[in-house]
Amino acid sequence: MRNLRRNIFIAVCTIPTLILFVIFVVYPMVESLRISFFRWSGLSANTAVFTGLDNFRLLAKDGNVWNALKNNVILMLFVPLVVLILSLFFSVLLTRRKLPGKNSFRTVFFFPYVLSMVVVSVLWMFIYNPTFGILNSFLKAVGLESLTCAWLGEPSTALVCVAVTMIWQWMGFYMVLYMAAMENIPAQLYESAVIDGAGEIRKFFAITFPMIWEVTRVNLILLVINVFNASFGYVKVMTNGGPDSATEVLSSYMYRQAFVNSNLGYATANAVLIFVILVILIAISNVLTRKEAVEF
Repeated sequence: MRNLRRNIFIAVCTIPTLILFVIFVVYPMVESLRISFFRWSGLSANTAVFTGLDNFRLLAKDGNVWNALKNNVILMLFVPLVVLILSLFFSVLLTRRKLPGKNSFRTVFFFPYVLSMVVVSVLWMFIYNPTFGILNSFLKAVGLESLTCAWLGEPSTALVCVAVTMIWQWMGFYMVLYMAAMENIPAQLYESAVIDGAGEIRKFFAITFPMIWEVTRVNLILLVINVFNASFGYVKVMTNGGPDSATEVLSSYMYRQAFVNSNLGYATANAVLIFVILVILIAISNVLTRKEAVEF
């Protein structure tokens, strides 16, 4: 009887959440997969025409898709690497060194993350502005006027500028996660390392990094997901995929097909492609970063 009451209590607590999950997550995913097999403008259900795998065949032949995927890959390789390195560096600096106003530094670094993506994108658009932007003004002031350019207007620099904006906003969040993990490492381990003659670099690779490995795994997966999903907002506001599709990503191309070209079936096939790529990348990340957790 006690087990029955326990099971009923668990069911009462979980079934409402499960129902909401099915309605707002599972059903849209299944419906998206179904729509990807149709040619549909999205205006009326009667206009949908079943085309089978034609949308996916078009994806494989579409040069714009391959260009957007290339940009996604560049962002995925560049942004997570730089964010993890910078967040690790500053978290070690703020936890291992007795700096005055450490909490103030933590707040300053974390502040960009709480800002809206649109606000951050507009802010950096002003920084990159070729006429009155801070970046070009600074380069002119230090005698490097030859390096000034229309940063978001040049195909060679636009994607890097978007990536820098993403790094600036996200770095503080992952730094705080690392700091929380580092502050839980027993001080006795570092004291023993000092007695053995270990320097700061040795202590980092022998103690700090192994102890926060699980946090690094989580951060890497979150960054991969964020690069694929959140890059749309930055690209849409800052460049709208330009110049000459230099910053087009899969999510922005999906948006263009759905709401500009009214090709909802093709856009949904693009969404399915993004989902499959994310699942594969997360699985690969889990396999490559899997190791036995260090306990203390």
